Amino acid sequence: MRVGLFCFSVLAGASCDDHLIGAAAPIGLGCTRDPPLTYENFGKGILDRHCNGCHSDFMRAGQRGDAPLDVNLNKWEYVLQWADRIQVRAVDQLDMPPTGTMVPLERAQLGEWLRCDVLPQIGEVQLSTTGGGSI
Repeated sequence: MRVGLFCFSVLAGASCDDHLIGAAAPIGLGCTRDPPLTYENFGKGILDRHCNGCHSDFMRAGQRGDAPLDVNLNKWEYVLQWADRIQVRAVDQLDMPPTGTMVPLERAQLGEWLRCDVLPQIGEVQLSTTGGGSI
């Protein structure tokens, strides 16, 4: 039965990622995911996959793919320091990582994690008790 409903929804044009291509209402600032995305369950993994090959204090100058020596993302403290730039470069401008390996769903989740977990911790986003937020 579940397979039948899934096939029907796919054939009928419904999709879980319609909001990414404009067919559904935008997700907005609401942070209602349960459980929420955190550094432990999401952030560390995506940064390890897409960023820390160049942006790690374990990488020497010749191993960083021209990444600045002082821009590291392999520790939580560094993520807090660079959160606004991660947002701009990887979510807004889409020019990081330069290899183009981050898919749109990952970028959307990265933006959600930054908006709902990281930026509030450095005081850049104030979340309301109803799950919405303001910048």
